[in-house]
Amino acid sequence: MERYTMKDAEMEINEIGCPNAELKSEGGLVPDRMVNRYGTWMRKHDPIAFNVYYHDEKREKTGGI
Repeated sequence: MERYTMKDAEMEINEIGCPNAELKSEGGLVPDRMVNRYGTWMRKHDPIAFNVYYHDEKREKTGGI
């Protein structure tokens, strides 16, 4: 069983990037300079959404909680 950490989830979200609708220039909350660091921003400023992503991915990748 492979270990899946919160840092792994953060890096995955960073690779995916920020949806344009979430950027401040489009009326969202995320500063435009954080477009490639969305996982880092999300972990600090939207911990509920981050934890939902983390636990879903952990369950999928490791087969358990």
